[in-house]
Amino acid sequence: AFARKLVAGLTTGGALLLEGELGAGKTTFVQGLAEALGIERTVTSPTFTLLNVYDTNHLVIHQLVHLDLYRIEDSSTITELDLPTWLANPHALVAVEWPERAPDLWHGHTLGTIQFSLGTTINHRVLEVGGQVATLFDPAAD
Repeated sequence: AFARKLVAGLTTGGALLLEGELGAGKTTFVQGLAEALGIERTVTSPTFTLLNVYDTNHLVIHQLVHLDLYRIEDSSTITELDLPTWLANPHALVAVEWPERAPDLWHGHTLGTIQFSLGTTINHRVLEVGGQVATLFDPAAD
Protein backbone atom coordinates (compact mmCIF):
# COMPACT_ATOMS: atom_id res chain seq x y z
CA ALA A 1 0.00 0.00 0.00
CA PHE A 2 2.86 2.41 0.80
CA ALA A 3 4.54 1.62 -2.52
CA ARG A 4 1.30 2.27 -4.43
CA LYS A 5 0.82 5.59 -2.66
CA LEU A 6 4.41 6.61 -3.37
CA VAL A 7 4.17 5.72 -7.08
CA ALA A 8 0.83 7.53 -7.41
CA GLY A 9 2.48 10.74 -6.20
CA LEU A 10 5.61 10.63 -8.35
CA THR A 11 6.08 13.49 -10.80
CA THR A 12 9.72 12.74 -11.64
CA GLY A 13 12.37 10.10 -11.21
CA GLY A 14 15.29 10.10 -8.83
CA ALA A 15 16.85 8.00 -6.12
CA LEU A 16 14.80 6.42 -3.37
CA LEU A 17 17.19 5.33 -0.63
CA LEU A 18 16.13 2.21 1.27
CA GLU A 19 17.92 1.65 4.56
CA GLY A 20 17.59 -1.06 7.19
CA GLU A 21 18.97 -4.33 8.39
CA LEU A 22 18.89 -7.62 6.49
CA GLY A 23 15.36 -8.99 6.28
CA ALA A 24 13.70 -5.67 7.12
CA GLY A 25 11.66 -5.55 3.90
CA LYS A 26 13.63 -3.43 1.44
CA THR A 27 13.40 -5.89 -1.48
CA THR A 28 9.75 -6.60 -0.69
CA PHE A 29 9.10 -2.86 -0.89
CA VAL A 30 10.83 -2.68 -4.30
CA GLN A 31 8.58 -5.55 -5.43
CA GLY A 32 5.62 -3.40 -4.35
CA LEU A 33 7.01 -0.45 -6.33
CA ALA A 34 7.34 -2.72 -9.37
CA GLU A 35 3.76 -3.90 -9.07
CA ALA A 36 2.52 -0.31 -8.71
CA LEU A 37 4.54 0.68 -11.80
CA GLY A 38 2.90 -2.09 -13.85
CA ILE A 39 5.94 -4.34 -14.07
CA GLU A 40 4.88 -7.92 -14.72
CA ARG A 41 8.33 -9.54 -14.49
CA THR A 42 9.48 -11.09 -11.24
CA VAL A 43 11.59 -8.61 -9.29
CA THR A 44 14.48 -10.15 -7.36
CA SER A 45 17.28 -8.65 -5.33
CA PRO A 46 20.31 -7.73 -7.44
CA THR A 47 22.67 -8.70 -4.61
CA PHE A 48 25.17 -10.35 -6.97
CA THR A 49 24.48 -8.40 -10.20
CA LEU A 50 24.25 -5.09 -8.26
CA LEU A 51 21.70 -3.59 -10.68
CA ASN A 52 18.50 -4.72 -12.39
CA VAL A 53 16.48 -2.52 -14.76
CA TYR A 54 12.78 -3.06 -15.41
CA ASP A 55 10.65 -1.26 -18.00
CA THR A 56 7.38 0.01 -16.54
CA ASN A 57 3.85 0.80 -17.69
CA HIS A 58 3.74 4.18 -15.94
CA LEU A 59 3.12 7.61 -17.44
CA VAL A 60 6.07 9.33 -15.73
CA ILE A 61 8.44 6.58 -14.61
CA HIS A 62 9.62 4.46 -17.56
CA GLN A 63 12.28 2.40 -15.79
CA LEU A 64 12.65 1.02 -12.29
CA VAL A 65 16.35 0.66 -11.54
CA HIS A 66 16.89 -1.65 -8.56
CA LEU A 67 20.33 -1.32 -7.01
CA ASP A 68 21.68 -3.40 -4.11
CA LEU A 69 25.03 -2.24 -2.71
CA TYR A 70 25.27 -4.74 0.16
CA ARG A 71 28.37 -6.45 -1.25
CA ILE A 72 30.40 -3.40 -2.28
CA GLU A 73 33.24 -1.90 -0.27
CA ASP A 74 33.06 1.66 -1.67
CA SER A 75 31.52 3.58 -4.57
CA SER A 76 34.61 3.27 -6.79
CA THR A 77 33.74 -0.40 -7.41
CA ILE A 78 30.47 0.47 -9.15
CA THR A 79 31.61 2.95 -11.80
CA GLU A 80 30.71 0.55 -14.63
CA LEU A 81 27.01 0.75 -13.69
CA ASP A 82 26.68 4.25 -15.20
CA LEU A 83 24.69 5.51 -12.23
CA PRO A 84 25.02 9.22 -13.12
CA THR A 85 23.04 8.54 -16.32
CA TRP A 86 20.29 6.71 -14.44
CA LEU A 87 20.17 9.37 -11.71
CA ALA A 88 19.90 12.19 -14.26
CA ASN A 89 17.05 10.48 -16.11
CA PRO A 90 13.76 12.10 -15.02
CA HIS A 91 11.90 8.95 -16.08
CA ALA A 92 13.92 6.49 -13.96
CA LEU A 93 13.14 5.60 -10.36
CA VAL A 94 16.36 4.31 -8.80
CA ALA A 95 15.56 2.22 -5.71
CA VAL A 96 18.78 1.77 -3.75
CA GLU A 97 19.26 -0.85 -1.05
CA TRP A 98 22.22 -0.17 1.27
CA PRO A 99 22.80 3.42 -0.02
CA GLU A 100 25.09 4.14 2.91
CA ARG A 101 27.77 2.05 1.15
CA ALA A 102 28.17 4.86 -1.43
CA PRO A 103 26.76 8.04 0.15
CA ASP A 104 28.59 10.38 -2.23
CA LEU A 105 26.53 9.19 -5.22
CA TRP A 106 23.07 10.43 -4.21
CA HIS A 107 23.57 14.16 -3.60
CA GLY A 108 21.09 16.20 -5.61
CA HIS A 109 19.20 13.15 -6.88
CA THR A 110 17.38 11.92 -3.78
CA LEU A 111 13.59 11.78 -3.68
CA GLY A 112 13.78 10.56 -0.12
CA THR A 113 14.86 7.91 2.32
CA ILE A 114 12.86 5.08 3.81
CA GLN A 115 14.29 3.46 6.94
CA PHE A 116 12.97 -0.08 7.48
CA SER A 117 12.96 -1.61 10.96
CA LEU A 118 11.73 -4.95 12.21
CA GLY A 119 8.54 -4.67 14.22
CA THR A 120 7.23 -6.56 17.22
CA THR A 121 5.93 -9.53 15.21
CA ILE A 122 7.33 -11.51 12.28
CA ASN A 123 5.24 -9.63 9.66
CA HIS A 124 5.35 -6.19 11.28
CA ARG A 125 7.67 -3.49 9.91
CA VAL A 126 8.19 0.10 10.90
CA LEU A 127 8.94 2.62 8.13
CA GLU A 128 10.41 6.07 8.71
CA VAL A 129 10.09 8.22 5.60
CA GLY A 130 12.15 11.35 4.94
CA GLY A 131 12.76 13.76 2.09
CA GLN A 132 10.37 14.80 -0.68
CA VAL A 133 8.44 11.54 -0.58
CA ALA A 134 7.59 12.05 3.11
CA THR A 135 4.81 14.44 2.11
CA LEU A 136 3.09 11.55 0.31
CA PHE A 137 2.72 9.77 3.66
CA ASP A 138 1.67 12.75 5.74
CA PRO A 139 -1.70 11.89 7.33
CA ALA A 140 -2.56 15.62 7.44
CA ALA A 141 -2.33 15.70 3.62
CA ASP A 142 -5.15 13.14 3.22
